[in-house]
Amino acid sequence: VEWLLNENHHCQFVYICGMGGLGKTTLAKSIYHYNAIRRNFDGFAWAYISQKCKKRDVWEGILLKLISPTKEERDEIKNMTDDELARKLFKVQQDKKCLIILDDIWSNEAWDMLSPAFPSQNTRSKIVFTSRNKDISLHVDPEGLLHEPSCLNPEDSWALFKKKAFPR
Repeated sequence: VEWLLNENHHCQFVYICGMGGLGKTTLAKSIYHYNAIRRNFDGFAWAYISQKCKKRDVWEGILLKLISPTKEERDEIKNMTDDELARKLFKVQQDKKCLIILDDIWSNEAWDMLSPAFPSQNTRSKIVFTSRNKDISLHVDPEGLLHEPSCLNPEDSWALFKKKAFPR
């Protein structure tokens, strides 16, 4: 949160990396809904990427969340070429201060496919990635913040298990 709120950090990427089930998405959700974050950004979008990344669906979904379009604008977006859509999404991130979560990005290739719609400079927008693949952080921008949550110790694991299994 501190990294995302600090205007002096010129890098816009935060990576949350680790094995499946570690709580990466849960941590990203906490950041996404954190009050100071909600006050600091103009637009918010969450995109679940998955192994079968479809760039058009991701770009459209993010753009629709960032601009809250009218019916006519939605139709216009649906009829844009991929290049037009990428340019529009790119411009929105330059004009507004946006926070975008790319949840569960699997590969460098997925980022390479998506990246034309995301400015890497001249923007106040920020992107948070969750991934099992730490190499994505090095591929996208090694200057970003890499957070690797650790596993719970046995006592905390047992406490969490009891809380989930026996909620009362």
